[in-house]
Amino acid sequence: MFSSQVVGEDRTLSIRTLSSCAGLSTEEAARDSRRAKVVHPQSTTDVPQEKGVGGYSGFTHGWCSMSGMTHSHPVSMYREGTAAAGIEGPRRAQLAVLHRAFPGPFNAAQAASVLGTALAPTRRLLASLASGGWLARVRPGWYVAVPLDASEPSEWRDDPWIVAGTLFAPGYIGGWSAAEHWELTDQIFNDVYVVAGTKVTPSRQTIQGTTFVIRSVASTSLFGTRRVWRRQLAVNVSDPHRTIIDVLDLPAAAGRAHARSPAESNSRLRAFLI
Repeated sequence: MFSSQVVGEDRTLSIRTLSSCAGLSTEEAARDSRRAKVVHPQSTTDVPQEKGVGGYSGFTHGWCSMSGMTHSHPVSMYREGTAAAGIEGPRRAQLAVLHRAFPGPFNAAQAASVLGTALAPTRRLLASLASGGWLARVRPGWYVAVPLDASEPSEWRDDPWIVAGTLFAPGYIGGWSAAEHWELTDQIFNDVYVVAGTKVTPSRQTIQGTTFVIRSVASTSLFGTRRVWRRQLAVNVSDPHRTIIDVLDLPAAAGRAHARSPAESNSRLRAFLI
């Protein structure tokens, strides 16, 4: 999610850097550098002038790599930015903390804990960052940090398994989702089946466009699982044996095609699992 902010002429991006990054001629770079200064929202410092910068070519290469600008990017990327363009220094630092602390969804109380701020201003901060496209709302009161390289922040969606592993904890991914993960079926399911160790209502929820089907069980039933890594977060999923046990216990966990009646469950489950 590269974006830039036009903030004045007091410290312009050097002509040579602009020319190198944006693929402009020297004349075009000179003209455009007089019109705008580029500030990258991922950085905690302004882009320095050429004067006083040691190792110019290395600086140019490093800044171009950091910003994502290449010869194929249009000039409008730095001149106009994106819908999420512009974030002040203090908030930029707070956003960086949130990115490091939370690989998955988080709420205002958790954010306040890592930021060292009071709950009320933290809520306002998160709402503001979400409005700017820096965070995405998972559900009321819950957010997830949008990757800085997301091309369309408003359309970005987190991994459904990470969402489930956070919002419905303690619990695990089970049923048809686990069967698909362990290649016990060749069917493809759009919904995600979750077994939660606490009472969750409603049992069917749609979050960020994904439907989660949640079965609530006693916390003592949360065994027979394995941890799988989704990005930087470990998510529990029922192992193959527990998956089979869960489906035998509740045939609906195998999917709608296998949940018609107890009389036909055994033959259908054999075809599904063997």
